[in-house]
Amino acid sequence: MSYYLLHLMSPGIYLHKERGLLRYERGDERRQLPLEDIRGVIIVTENVTLTDSLIAALLENGAFILHCDQKYRPIGLTEPLSKIIKRDVAYQQARCAKKLQTAIWRRLLRAKIDNQKRLLKSMDARHAYLETKLQNEALNESACARYYWREYFARCGFAGLTRRHDDEHEVNHMLNYAYAVLGAICHRSIVAHGMSPLFGVHHRANFHNHPLVYDLIEPLRPFIDYQLCRYLTGDHGKEKTLREWVVFSQGCWNAIEVVHNKSKFKLIDGIDVYMNSVAKTFRNKDPGHLWLPKLQAP
Repeated sequence: MSYYLLHLMSPGIYLHKERGLLRYERGDERRQLPLEDIRGVIIVTENVTLTDSLIAALLENGAFILHCDQKYRPIGLTEPLSKIIKRDVAYQQARCAKKLQTAIWRRLLRAKIDNQKRLLKSMDARHAYLETKLQNEALNESACARYYWREYFARCGFAGLTRRHDDEHEVNHMLNYAYAVLGAICHRSIVAHGMSPLFGVHHRANFHNHPLVYDLIEPLRPFIDYQLCRYLTGDHGKEKTLREWVVFSQGCWNAIEVVHNKSKFKLIDGIDVYMNSVAKTFRNKDPGHLWLPKLQAP
């Protein structure tokens, strides 16, 4: 089944619930969507009205609401209260042994770097360094990251750009926006599969941080990087701005596909398959159950 991420980008939108449907009104414009088909609502504009009954219905159906400021920076997340649907999963996650945490993190990290290598290769960028590092048992995450971003930004037309926290380049804001949406999708799925986002395997809890989300989005980040590269290097007939990237990125979630057991899934659906495998890993204390999406860049 396909699900929707509803992006609200125009002011003056009124949303309400009516007989299991989300009703959209703006001036003379009227639309509707089944509530059960909505994964999330992303608000990137002002003067949007959501009725209390609609918010409650969205949360009851497991959807999230991501709030952004005037610069399209995510600043808040409205989400359902955690529901421990599978008590054994939450229990085993909370008691996860350090050895298992390390094994899971190693697989996540290797999958991330493998997907970065796949992306660089598809861009005809140098990727031999990552290829070599993946053959070693120990991975230097920071060294791989420096190499990857140098090659990636150069191929996107932004040679010399970095991913440092103090780099305020608009391309970094584009990545941050899409990563935040990705994190919200993962957060919803983590909770839906009986896990707590507060118990990570590598990252640790701190202010405004959900460690398991930060852990599990790592292999998925190159999927976002791939779409951004397509946007930055493509001829879309418009200026490459953060707002236009937000518009462009709306179609990415259903455009990206992953393959699992010879079946293709849209990324937004594949994330649920991924999180289900994480839950099985915690339940059975076996990292062999972990399925990690691979980037299928042409």
